[in-house]
Amino acid sequence: MHPDTNEVIPSKTHVEFFAGIGGVTAGLNSWSTIWANDIDKMKSEYYAKNHGDHIVCEDINKLSPSDVPESSLVSATYPCTNTSCAGDRTGLMGIQSGVVYKWVSLVRSKGGASCYPFGMLENPTGLISRGKGKDLRSLIMTVNEMGYSVVLTVVCASHFVPQSRPRIFINCIKKSIAHENLKAINSAADIPQCNKLYPKPLRDWMAKNIDLDICSIGTPALPTRTVQLEDLIDFNSDSSDWASQALTQELVANLTGVQRDRFDKLVRSPAICVASVARRGRKRADGTSYNATEISTSGLAPAQRPYKGGSSRCWVLVAGKGCYRFKCVSPRESARLMGFDDCFELPENAKQAYQCTGDSVVPQAVAWVEKHVFAPLASQPLIVKDVPIKQFELDLAC
Repeated sequence: MHPDTNEVIPSKTHVEFFAGIGGVTAGLNSWSTIWANDIDKMKSEYYAKNHGDHIVCEDINKLSPSDVPESSLVSATYPCTNTSCAGDRTGLMGIQSGVVYKWVSLVRSKGGASCYPFGMLENPTGLISRGKGKDLRSLIMTVNEMGYSVVLTVVCASHFVPQSRPRIFINCIKKSIAHENLKAINSAADIPQCNKLYPKPLRDWMAKNIDLDICSIGTPALPTRTVQLEDLIDFNSDSSDWASQALTQELVANLTGVQRDRFDKLVRSPAICVASVARRGRKRADGTSYNATEISTSGLAPAQRPYKGGSSRCWVLVAGKGCYRFKCVSPRESARLMGFDDCFELPENAKQAYQCTGDSVVPQAVAWVEKHVFAPLASQPLIVKDVPIKQFELDLAC
């Protein structure tokens, strides 16, 4: 049964959809998670080990509105299988990423912004261009219809941890709150000119979708990262994470051109250096395929991914003083790259652990969004519902 429309919404409570191991819950400082959901049994088990037993392991398609409690913040870090560069790029029409619309249906049937005044969606920045921008437009139009204005920001994990992981945060704010406190984007001139928070693809998209209800938080500064890649790698590990002699020879043999030059320079370095290594499918001049070894000295590991074989695992090169070794990033090191400390419990099985870390969200990025988007707006008195629940039910039926 729906509560009366004048009921006060619980203050600083959070429900987390597509929770995985709880990256959003781990990142929130002011909100307390009272309920979470994920379909994966193993991830739900480790969510519970780290955050408590308030997680429900169930397919979101089998949930009903009565299963989900009310809160002041609802989040959905929905699957990126169909929206990321590493996925199949079918966008929100893809089966897995498209489940965000089941989340929409549940939140809408609860009353939308009148039940959950704040919402947070997160996905790879590939979402901006999927379907030539139509996927993102459709999603934000739907969110607008649920009573939300939207603040769009791109936050890259590299500001917090040595990993390249840019993500778009679709921050949903009850319209009455947003319109009173934030600047509306009514023209291209209103779009902040900040390449970090609003990279050109996002600014271009926003300029083409001025008719949507989008607001701005301005350009708060992103932090300068202090932790370096070498700080997170266990050099003294005597495990199988170090490449065998045969694999080492293969990796070196598949270095060509500038990559080989970069490798030689690192080996000759007077100091020990750590560089990230990628294995990418390439073709030789004769048309045969091979896994090229590519080295990056950016100081950043590539985006952590769920375990799906050798190419999805993250490697580093430790080189200098005439020596070198290749190392596969261990599950614990992967967790560190995702912003989880060593107290965070992971599965003992390496493949399962990689699945947990690669599918998560970096908690520090969530904390930044909370601090600069939601916290200033939630400092006002408790929010009272003011939109009739039945109206949303009628809208949904139409």
